[in-house]
Amino acid sequence: MPNCLDYARFLSRAAARRQPSAIREATQLFARSPPSTISFASGSPNASLFPFKEATITLKDDTTIQLDSSAMAKALQYLPTPGQADLLEWLRKLQIRYHSPIDFKRYELCVTNGSMEGLSKVFELLLNTTEPILVDSPCYSGSLDFLRGFGANIISVNTDSNGMNAEYLNNILSNWSDSNTLPRVLYTIPNGSNPTGASMSHERKKDIYTIAQKYNLLIIEDDPYYFLQFKKPDPSFLSMDTDGRVIRLDSMSKVLSAGMRLGFLTAPIPLWQKLVYHQQVTSMHASSLSQMVALKLLEKWGLSGFHQHTEQISKFYENQKVLMVNAIKKHLNGI
Repeated sequence: MPNCLDYARFLSRAAARRQPSAIREATQLFARSPPSTISFASGSPNASLFPFKEATITLKDDTTIQLDSSAMAKALQYLPTPGQADLLEWLRKLQIRYHSPIDFKRYELCVTNGSMEGLSKVFELLLNTTEPILVDSPCYSGSLDFLRGFGANIISVNTDSNGMNAEYLNNILSNWSDSNTLPRVLYTIPNGSNPTGASMSHERKKDIYTIAQKYNLLIIEDDPYYFLQFKKPDPSFLSMDTDGRVIRLDSMSKVLSAGMRLGFLTAPIPLWQKLVYHQQVTSMHASSLSQMVALKLLEKWGLSGFHQHTEQISKFYENQKVLMVNAIKKHLNGI
């Protein structure tokens, strides 16, 4: 049986205080109501007044996806905060296809305005100002910029060609002077880590996860480069999460469009709920139009078509790597 974590101990003071937004909860209820329902609660504008009617988008293979008047009306209207229901269901199937979580019933998904919005909300969910967080060294500058501005105590953990060094991590935690201030959160980019490019091996992930269990850490698995790997990535932290201590962030920016600003996070339900409460009163939800366009494309492709698309992307970047390496050897040899 999986361990039962006390999620309250991981919440920041702000997150612990968050309650559902009544108006956003009403929007979610309205989304599940019959089409004939007229809501006086959520302030949704009349979609018939929007100037857009329908759209046809031509793909690079010259096939099309169609947003008819019904789909366009949904694409231009407010959504429940977690995301468009059909898209969430498709993304759940995607997570099962690639990660096969041990007990997926304990998790929920939320679509975000790019993975960086999701990541910033996860940081705010779990950290109070001045509290420590364990991160890769070197670490993605965008994450560091947020954490520095937030006032977190950034604890750098050495990395090597297999990612975060588990022995170094264990030494930091075993020698921590005050058990009352022990870090509760570990942040890592396990595949194609930015800026080193290192990918964490399966054995290293198992070692890191065991340490997380020993010291009761939550793991933030930020994995925007998962589908860009030149070989099949090793199993994710989400796939080995027996305890419900992993929050995973994924991105469509590298495989569909950076400008659509579509990311999604997968989190244990008690943490997911607090994240949703935060999003309800900030961005409300990710772009309805971007979600609808993505849904129509993903439904057209299916999981097999999406996989084929990501393999083409991976192969393109692998070829680019070979060209770059050859150019360096030819033109920079001896420098």
